[in-house]
Amino acid sequence: MTSNTPTMTAVAERTFPAAEVRRRLQEELEQAAQVSATLRPAWQPLLDSLQMVSALVALEDLFPFKLPPEKLVKKGGCASKDEGVEFIFERLQSLWNDHGKSKERS
Repeated sequence: MTSNTPTMTAVAERTFPAAEVRRRLQEELEQAAQVSATLRPAWQPLLDSLQMVSALVALEDLFPFKLPPEKLVKKGGCASKDEGVEFIFERLQSLWNDHGKSKERS
């Protein structure tokens, strides 16, 4: 008797890894914020765009597609770690959903 149980990979491809994405983003942006807090002038955002793009590298292995920084990072940076996490997280989730929809149509 043959089993039609979905494989772990197939299930994982359909489920956005929200907890892991949020954890990694918080960790990466917290480190960047600590460095930035001592080096930046008060008028600049706590996290600049380059620091936020660098945080995306820690997430690449979670996604079955290339992460486009121009769609994920706020131009001009973010005033806080939490703002950066939420901004990137929401866009990543949207990209994940869009990627899944495009695979369904194929």
